[in-house]
Order: sequence, then structure tokens, then C-alpha cells
Amino acid sequence: MSKSRKQANRPLKQAILIMCEGETEAIYFRDMRDDLGLKNVIVEYGNSRHCFGNDPSQILEYALYNRYRYEKIFCTFDKDNHAKYSSTLDRIHKLDQNRGDKAGIKAINSVPCFEYWLLLHFCSGSSPSTKPMTQVEAKKAIKLHIPSYKGAMNGLWGITKPRLDIALRNARLVAKNDNVSDNPSTRVHELIQDLRCCVC
Repeated sequence: MSKSRKQANRPLKQAILIMCEGETEAIYFRDMRDDLGLKNVIVEYGNSRHCFGNDPSQILEYALYNRYRYEKIFCTFDKDNHAKYSSTLDRIHKLDQNRGDKAGIKAINSVPCFEYWLLLHFCSGSSPSTKPMTQVEAKKAIKLHIPSYKGAMNGLWGITKPRLDIALRNARLVAKNDNVSDNPSTRVHELIQDLRCCVC
């Protein structure tokens, strides 16, 4: 076995890996990790130094390669127009059912995109809108609340953190309706709730 493969399989006790489709999400989760003082959380993104790609199926393959190293692995990705989006979700669900003593691999998917999670911080009223939207519409909508918003933007966690409890509540409300349609929806709140438990 090569030295690099030995290193890849070396266990990191109770470490958590967050794998992101893009740099925007990676910056957000790294800022959150640092703010919460979670030293055991590692964040990587597609096409970064590990070059695992940003297609959901590529993210999953990298997670499987590293499944013995981590206690939990979160695969975060958007629906976009990924051809293998649905099949990847199905594979992760089956892996979770038959995980044994391997790392738990969990899909943290957003429809149409990660920006919908950001939007949920600014929804008012008793329930967030569940009207279907495109990625372009979601990104345009978030700029109404964060005019300086752009991809791979620094500081998103700090800007949205004061309204985090609103976003968590709204995401849970949306999740109750995703049996009807997954557009829009997000499971980012599940990841954050898990990490918050690590702080307690």
C-alpha cells in the first residue's frame, strides 16, 4: 500500500468532514466552524486541493474513499442540473441503512441551490414561501437582503448568524412540505443542528 493511501485511511478520532460542492458553502461552513470552536470539523470543496469534483456523485465517491477516517461525513450539494443528483441521494440513503460501523454519510442537499438556505434567514410571517424557484431567482432574491452578495463571498456566516434561529425554524417548516415538492428545500439546518450539539 502506498504512503498516500495509508494516510488517507488513517483514522481521525471523532472528526467530522463537510464536503461542499462549491467555495461559497465551504467559506460559510469554515467560518461557522471557527466561530463555534469546532476544531474536529474539516471542510473541503469540489475542485479544491483534493480535486474530487463538484458533481454529487463525485462528492459521494470521495466520501466513500474517506469513510473510515471520520465519525460523520456531510455531503453538501445543490440540485442544479446534475444528472446524477437523484441517484446519488438514493445511494446515500441506502448507505445510511447499511452503515455498520462505518462513518455516517449524510446528504445535505439544497434545491435549487445553497442561496435558498440564506434566504430563509430573511423570511417573515408564519411560514416561508414554498413557490418553486430557479437558481437565478434564488441568487437574485438574496441580493435584496445582502446587496453585496456574490459567489465565494467572505463573511456570510457573520452576516446571517443573528437570524440563524429564524432560518432553522423556516427550514423545518419547509421540510414538512417537501413530500409534495423538493423545490424549494434545503437540509442545511440538519447539519447545523448536528454541529451545535457538538458545542453543548
